[in-house]
Amino acid sequence: MMSKNSILYDVARGFSAQLARQMIDDRAVEEVMPRQNSFREEYRKHLSQLLFNLTKAQSLSRASGKRIKVAIPLTQIQNGKGRYGATHMSYSRIRKLLDAFKRENLIVEEKGKPFWECSPEWVSEHLDGETGSPKGKVTRIYPVGKLEERINAYLDGNTAIGADVDIIVEESAVVLKEDGNFIRTFDSPKASRFQRTVEEVNEAVGERLSADGVGVSLSLPLSLLSSSSHSITDRTSPKRLQRAHEVVTHEHCPTAWAWAHELDGDRIEYTVPKSALKYQRQFCRGSWDCGGRFYSDFQNVPSEWRQHMRIGGEPVVELDYDNLHFHMLYAKEDKTLDGDAYRTDFDMLEVLQRPVNKIVANVLINAPTSQALYGCLKNSVGWQEEIGLNLPDEIFQPIVESLRERHEPISDHFHSDAGIRLQRKDSDLAHQVMTETGAIGIHDGFVIEASREVELRDSMKRAFAEEYDGYEVGVSREFEPFTGTSGSDRDFAPDRPAWAESGAGEKRRASPTAI
Repeated sequence: MMSKNSILYDVARGFSAQLARQMIDDRAVEEVMPRQNSFREEYRKHLSQLLFNLTKAQSLSRASGKRIKVAIPLTQIQNGKGRYGATHMSYSRIRKLLDAFKRENLIVEEKGKPFWECSPEWVSEHLDGETGSPKGKVTRIYPVGKLEERINAYLDGNTAIGADVDIIVEESAVVLKEDGNFIRTFDSPKASRFQRTVEEVNEAVGERLSADGVGVSLSLPLSLLSSSSHSITDRTSPKRLQRAHEVVTHEHCPTAWAWAHELDGDRIEYTVPKSALKYQRQFCRGSWDCGGRFYSDFQNVPSEWRQHMRIGGEPVVELDYDNLHFHMLYAKEDKTLDGDAYRTDFDMLEVLQRPVNKIVANVLINAPTSQALYGCLKNSVGWQEEIGLNLPDEIFQPIVESLRERHEPISDHFHSDAGIRLQRKDSDLAHQVMTETGAIGIHDGFVIEASREVELRDSMKRAFAEEYDGYEVGVSREFEPFTGTSGSDRDFAPDRPAWAESGAGEKRRASPTAI
């Protein structure tokens, strides 16, 4: 029932219908539910039907690499049993729903589209008996904004658990986009080459996590969630567990909604499924030289939560490259970066200098032109996210000048839109590090058991030195290994000495795919 652009508004069935109901139960679209309890149950049935269709269309969009929309006939909506339904629901019944979704910026609606853009099979069912032409027109809708994000999150968590054909979507391991649209690349030699890099990473990480007793868990203290807009005040275990899970999935990490979880004292314990650690490479701007980073569902876990991870029951460390893109640019110019890239002589409150300079420095590299630089700085989302305040416009110029002076050897790369191409380079480093160690990659950072820190650190430094003619780059911890055991604040004593080599890295890939 799918055409080039649309699917027919259909009856809810199979796992996709269950998924639509689950979205309602998880309050993913609570803002469009009526407040009066007497209206909620009837409204729920229509809402479930609409979510089913939007979810099915989104899954097909991801499979086909183009936008598939839901076509709703203006005269009637088929519903009930049978091929296209024995009963009918008038268009006016769902009009209220569409208006509510539009008010919340959850859908885009295209009115008055002709029937011929729907499937031929469906059109034949609606031909006028006398004229042989379609009766009327259709409205087409598709999800956007928060709703599209939520649907994608639910799809990500349910593509490998026996769902029905409406919902199973095996996404390509390599994605190439241009202006937000997918470019079909299945037969491209480059796509095949990059697909092998994803297979190698997934095999290395999966092999490590498939060993006996090795798995990934996340033990989150409920106190971490207390800053949520809805505090966890229920005292009974089932309610506390449900509320904590809602806070995690609705406000922080939507992909965790399908992860196994339980309450252990004052912690909610998640078992991270292996499917959440399957990677995909995403390229952009229609170019294999832009982007290319490895993405997995696990990257939705907030950074401040990752210290509460366990791999095989052991605390973890996360190592990041220091000033990675700056070191890349210096190495390209056969120069060496001395010290922290984000420290300058500009007189500023000490507590603000580094975070402010970091934002400005990264915008300085990523801005497309010198003319666009200050507009990018003024509109950067980093001010509120990183330092919690907006800076006056007049402060940007002296900060920029201090950074130009600090980094004169690479000043030709400023406001050159270099960041997206540097991502392509850092993704190649990530490929080598992950295939060597099986570490969990978070872009240019990596998470591994605390006892394997030296192994990971050596691999990261070696990968950079091999790519940049022996250049020595710094590697730092994002956090100290967290040693509190589940349900208590006692120290955790590992079974083996800290920082000892685990031996897991002995089986390394001698020659990962050339990129």
